[in-house]
Amino acid sequence: MSINRETALSWLLLALVFVSGGCEQKQPRTEPGPGNKYGLAKRAFRIYIYTDPNHGDQCLVDWPQALLWKSSHQTVTWVSDDKAAYTVDFTLGKKGSPFVAQTFAVPANGEVASGDLVGAPDYYDYGIRAANNNICKQASNPDPGVYVK
Repeated sequence: MSINRETALSWLLLALVFVSGGCEQKQPRTEPGPGNKYGLAKRAFRIYIYTDPNHGDQCLVDWPQALLWKSSHQTVTWVSDDKAAYTVDFTLGKKGSPFVAQTFAVPANGEVASGDLVGAPDYYDYGIRAANNNICKQASNPDPGVYVK
């Protein structure tokens, strides 16, 4: 192979690398962009629950505090993010539940909806129980909990 041919092939490979990087597929936007007052829209907040990878006896939520507007009929959907069952337990908190139910059994690899808000404007903390009924996330202000406006 001559030097000119090697140089041409090198440039061609380099060009292919740069072109292929620009053809990256982007995920479609599932939420509206800025300026649409999405924060006040009727919607369900998805809160993912999973076991702490550094402490197997503890669990975490990806949205430790959520602000829900009662007038906008906002709700929560709790999601098992690691194929384990959990119970979201407002009886572990100081004020009870802002929803009709006090506890929400989240099935392994599943999800459960909260239903409508019925509580007065305030902060409602909750704890989480693992499938063995042990508390894996204590209720403590401010994490985890929901603000009701």
